[in-house]
Amino acid sequence: MRRGKKLTALLAAGLLLTTQAMPVAESAVTTASAADDTQDDWLHVEGDKIVDMSGNEVWLIGVNWFGFNVGSQVFDGVWSVSMHDCLRLIADHGFNLLRVPMSVEILLQWKNGDPDPSTPKVNFTTNPELIAEFDENGTPVKYMYSRDIWDTAVKWCKELGIKIMVDIHSAPTHASGHQFPLWYAEGFTDADWIESLEWLAETYKDDDTIVEAFTDYGERMEKIDSLRRQLKRLGE
Repeated sequence: MRRGKKLTALLAAGLLLTTQAMPVAESAVTTASAADDTQDDWLHVEGDKIVDMSGNEVWLIGVNWFGFNVGSQVFDGVWSVSMHDCLRLIADHGFNLLRVPMSVEILLQWKNGDPDPSTPKVNFTTNPELIAEFDENGTPVKYMYSRDIWDTAVKWCKELGIKIMVDIHSAPTHASGHQFPLWYAEGFTDADWIESLEWLAETYKDDDTIVEAFTDYGERMEKIDSLRRQLKRLGE
């Protein structure tokens, strides 16, 4: 019952099934990466298949967990639930890929070492591991920086055999970032977007947990196409 309640809380926090795969022969596929505390669990592509370092086909089944892209400075829902427990639940239910929306803004913040614009929305009672420092009485006096929280999540994903796909979802950090039509916006240029990608790639190039970083503009292109059709009708 307790596990069911935690799973419900996790789903309420904003996890959505995002990756599906066609059924394949069970004996031919690795459905989850082994827990990894080294850097030798690299994935690569052979033909139309994703395989591990030994050439075994890998079946990636993923969920989405947003938050870093909307101003929470952490995964959504960590204001209530334990981030570590949620990641354990993801792995326990057979998921081995986590899609994480980010913004150009937060990546450049981390690159430049700028302070968080607000305290990360973390319930530190349920997330004591995300407290950076206690005083002699055991009272929290310093909370983790958002990038340190992120790196902690990457570490835990590695231990649980979960790969990470980073989606640069919008240029600014914004709750409606999916409404921004392009990879640049007011205050953010093409060069900023490229800089954020380069920093991410360079920083995590030796970490086999992060398998991909990309920019998702499929939702926005649908809106642009709709606007084009409306303008065309107006011109007829």
